[in-house]
Formats: sequence, C-alpha cells, structure tokens
Amino acid sequence: MGGWVAVSVFGDAPKESAERSTRVSLCPTFAELIALRAGTEASLAVDIPMGLLETVKPRPCDEQARKLLGHRASTVFAPPSRPLLAAASYSDARALVDESRKTEPAAKSLSAQAFALAPKIKEADDWLRSHEGAQNWLFECHPELSFRAIADGRVLDDKKTSHGQVDRVRLIAHEFPDALDVIAETRLSSKDAQLADLLDAYAAADSAMHVAAGDYEELGGETDGAGLIMRMVC
Repeated sequence: MGGWVAVSVFGDAPKESAERSTRVSLCPTFAELIALRAGTEASLAVDIPMGLLETVKPRPCDEQARKLLGHRASTVFAPPSRPLLAAASYSDARALVDESRKTEPAAKSLSAQAFALAPKIKEADDWLRSHEGAQNWLFECHPELSFRAIADGRVLDDKKTSHGQVDRVRLIAHEFPDALDVIAETRLSSKDAQLADLLDAYAAADSAMHVAAGDYEELGGETDGAGLIMRMVC
C-alpha cells in the first residue's frame, strides 16, 4: 500500500444524523497525514507503532493487546527496535539482531512483515521525535482492537475471510452512516488501498473519536529511551 490512508470525521452530531460526515484521503507522507488536522484540536489515531524499544521484543502495550485479542493475538507483532530502522535490507536487519544477541541473548528475531513496515515506522518515529508534545493528541491504535471496541468486546474473525470482511463492513456502516457511499466514491487504485485498508482507517477514526470524548481504553503507557510514550488506544 502506498502512503497513508486516513478517514476524517466532520461534525459533532449523533451517528444517526446526516450532519456528521466522513472523508477518505490518501496522504503520501506522515507529515501530510498530520496536516489533515491543521487548524483543529482533533485527536488522531494511527495504526503504526509509536515508541520503540532498543531490542526486538513486544512492548508492554503489545503484550496487553495480545491478551485482549485472544485467538487473534498473532495480529499484534513485535515492532522493529529503533536501531533496526536504519537497516537497508531485511538481511541487514537480521544481522543486527544477531549482533544484539551477543549482549542480550533473549532478543527476538524480526519478522519480514514487521520489517516491511520499517520505513513507515521510521517516518512516524522521526516526526514524533522532532515534535515534542504531539502525543497529547496523536495516538497509536490497532485495527483489531478498534474493531473489538466497536463490537462491544467481541474479537472479529480474520479480515481475509468473507465473514470477517462482511462483519467489518456492517460495523463501520453502523458507526458511520455515510461510510459505504464515501468508500464507493473514493477512487483509489488497488495498489493504494484495499477495502480492508479503508475499513481499518474507519476503525482508527472511531478510536480517535472515543479518545476525544474521553471514553476509551489505553494499553501500556511506558516511556521509551527517546521519551516517546508506548501505548495503544481503543
């Protein structure tokens, strides 16, 4: 997927009201994603690790998320350590992990899936470290946790299954009455975003709304070596 898919929510009216609307955007960079809230005091929830450890292992918020998701725990992976963000390739990252094990034998290896996200994680990490105070309104979320909150604590089936995808469509349509029309009218290529990506973006927007209302759950809360908070909200 290219860029960052975002859902903006406009209006404070109840969900049933047509006065409340949404918009889907594709932002090429993290900075452009952040710029969507310019001139507002909106909360923003993004599905990207914020706050990193010095070795590859689950953060406390990752461990807590896994417990909440039960049989879907594998959807929460240990993010790259901050030193690994400089690796030019997956093999280089694996070599750095092997080197770190000389001083910390318990250090975990890095999955290919996690390394594939390293450029985006680095982009967010670089931005956060140069914008002190941003975590007062910028939060990390995880789509499976966000959907769990929307479904009143029910953990959804894999989004790759027909049941899991239809379940997500129904939940988003209930929370955001205009969502299906907006998605249908959004002209993004399959390289830019799949339907599952758009639904995840709506779930993140729902988490951001709960944060703004003060009605949300926060996992973790510890501070990393760079002073960033490691947490997830839902």
